Amino acid sequence: MQDKSAKRLIHILNGLLDFVLLMAVYLCAGAVRVVTPYIGLFSPIDIWYNLPVGVLYAVIMTAVYGFQGGYRVLRVRGAAKEVVRVAVSNLISFALAATVLYVFKLSQFSRMLLAYYYLFSVIVIAVKRVLLKKAAERYIRSHDAATRVLLIGSGSLAHRFYEAVLKGQEEVKYVGYLARREVHGIPGYLGKERELTQILSEHEVGRVVIAQDIQRVEEIRHLVAVAESRNISVSIVPIYSDF
Repeated sequence: MQDKSAKRLIHILNGLLDFVLLMAVYLCAGAVRVVTPYIGLFSPIDIWYNLPVGVLYAVIMTAVYGFQGGYRVLRVRGAAKEVVRVAVSNLISFALAATVLYVFKLSQFSRMLLAYYYLFSVIVIAVKRVLLKKAAERYIRSHDAATRVLLIGSGSLAHRFYEAVLKGQEEVKYVGYLARREVHGIPGYLGKERELTQILSEHEVGRVVIAQDIQRVEEIRHLVAVAESRNISVSIVPIYSDF
């Protein structure tokens, strides 16, 4: 529960940071619009006149980022991909804001100010996400704060989960796996599933991931009960079947 509360607080602070940055971007976009020649008059007072609309855009963009998982810092996968992701999010946000303005018959930005706001916000938010991820990774390495994950399973589902999620990831530290027997392709065999209580006593584990090809209800209930009795989070990788 404390872990979830801490993550929620971090997401909220991340959202507040985005809102502050977006308002700063609005002011910068307004200043650039003031000094842009040959596109009609736009004075500094117009920046303040349009400030409520800027707040509306910033609130909607922040909400869209949150809805799309933009505050999961360690899931940022690269500058280029993040620029595209933010650009799409901002297009959605601008469309929603324009709809609100139209419905309530409120005045819109000048087109040039809107273009500057869009361009600058994409750049600033994408750069912020990349820098924040690097800072988070550095903190995790220096404080050994990565989530320690114990995998249960040895079939194709466990192999795929290890390769896609656990192998070489900064945000998690792989402890090992439990299965009926040791298999090739997954390192760190620690013992059988029934030895979970002993393994949790011998190793520091923050999350247990159950990724069994054949999931027996009673066995899963037992594994979950053992982990939760030690306040360890449990995730169960679902099996998808074609019918």
